[in-house]
Amino acid sequence: MLALAPRKQRGMWELLLIHKIAVTIQAAFILDVPNALLTLIADGLVSTTTIAGYLLCRGWHTWHRGALGPNDNR
Repeated sequence: MLALAPRKQRGMWELLLIHKIAVTIQAAFILDVPNALLTLIADGLVSTTTIAGYLLCRGWHTWHRGALGPNDNR
C-alpha cells in the first residue's frame, strides 16, 4: 500500500514503524532464544529503511488538511 501511494495512507507509516520497532525491541530482550539475533538484525535494518522512507517521502504530510485531495479526504 505504501509503495503505490505513500502519501495517501493516513497512519500506515506510523503503524508500520511502531510494529517494526516493537519487534526489534522484543528481539533485543530475548537474545537467548534461537534466531533472535537474526530477527534483531533483520528487523533493525527494516526499521532503519522504513524510517528513511518515511523521511524521504515526507510521510507526515498525510496528516495535513487536504493532503489526500478533495475526493479522497475521509
